[in-house]
Amino acid sequence: MRRNLMLSLAGALIAPLVFAQSNQSRGPDEAAKRIEPEDQTAQGLDQPPHYEEQFVFKGSITNKVPYRAYRGSSIMRAPNGNLVVMAEGRVEGPDGSRIDIVSKVSTDHGRTWGAERVIIKGPYNTYGDPTQLADRQTGRMWVFFSAMPDCSPAFMVPTNTNRYHLASMISDDNGLTYHSYHEYNDIMPPDSSDAFGRVGTSHGIQVRYGPTKGRLVVLSHQRLVYSDNHGETWYAIKNVRGTGEGNILDRSNGDFVKNDRPARPGGRAQSLSTDQMKTWTPWEANPDLPDANCQGTLIRYTSEASGRIRWTFLNAPLTRNSHTLRLSYDEGKTWPISRELKPDSPRPIITRNDIPSAGYSSMTHTADNQIGILIEQNANGGARSLLFVKVNLPWILNGNKEP
Repeated sequence: MRRNLMLSLAGALIAPLVFAQSNQSRGPDEAAKRIEPEDQTAQGLDQPPHYEEQFVFKGSITNKVPYRAYRGSSIMRAPNGNLVVMAEGRVEGPDGSRIDIVSKVSTDHGRTWGAERVIIKGPYNTYGDPTQLADRQTGRMWVFFSAMPDCSPAFMVPTNTNRYHLASMISDDNGLTYHSYHEYNDIMPPDSSDAFGRVGTSHGIQVRYGPTKGRLVVLSHQRLVYSDNHGETWYAIKNVRGTGEGNILDRSNGDFVKNDRPARPGGRAQSLSTDQMKTWTPWEANPDLPDANCQGTLIRYTSEASGRIRWTFLNAPLTRNSHTLRLSYDEGKTWPISRELKPDSPRPIITRNDIPSAGYSSMTHTADNQIGILIEQNANGGARSLLFVKVNLPWILNGNKEP
């Protein structure tokens, strides 16, 4: 694939990466006819509460399946309504082992899932932190991930020759196949620390409001990677330092909110930008969102077009043995409704810090107006597995009235 590299720098802006792409995806006219689930009325409050669950990826400590563990959960609704789940397929299990990116697709809102497919493996040893992104104006999807050559169990101390590379692949058929491997080394130079190449995890966003409407945004630990022309050109600008594994969402007034895994106790780390991501307020701990020092996930469940703005947030608030789902009606300022997820599937409660019974998570608004969730669980004697959970709004409310 040809790359036309611009070498000039402007302020904090790093040179853009430009590449030609085939346009097999949906055109703007077709996209304009589609009403996204976020803009539809949420499933009626007169419906009975709905909860369902099933494992979509199951690890095994007996090595009878290709992967001992599945981690790095990512779930996203494709432009046509498919549910696409991505995960790290870990051959040995720990960080720094041999890790592939694997995927499954559901065409019936999560009732059934297709065969597991390997998206990428080799020539590098480790591909991690799958982070999905969809352009709902064109129908194109990306999976961004971190790539590392020659990774070993000494993963936490990378060497100068063992660096993180930010990379991606593209889907033009709603997550069924992927092509066009890219490394963003020109805007994100490979680095031997967390600072640059590590993304996510979970998903990026497409901006809905303000002067940057339509912008595609993906977070790395120290950079915001974005495109204003449907992925033809990508830029990287400085992120707020001091956290990692972040979320970003735009408010209806055009402001941006970051919600990250905190670097210290006190609650989720939050920051605000009022100038289209150019500058950010200092991190503040949100005591209303306690956090067990773990990745979490934030999405817009419904917009004002549906009649009510609702954001949903999911994390492990106290320990990595449980997740709590929360609702906000003022775009993340307060969170008055919450409910703990208590999966029915048997799972051991393991208190060791390195093998908790719950962990990373990802969420998406399904095409049938519910919430699809992918969470790490222990199964098969403690092997890391990924559980798909689906709930509706009445289940989250649990008999409570909306404010």
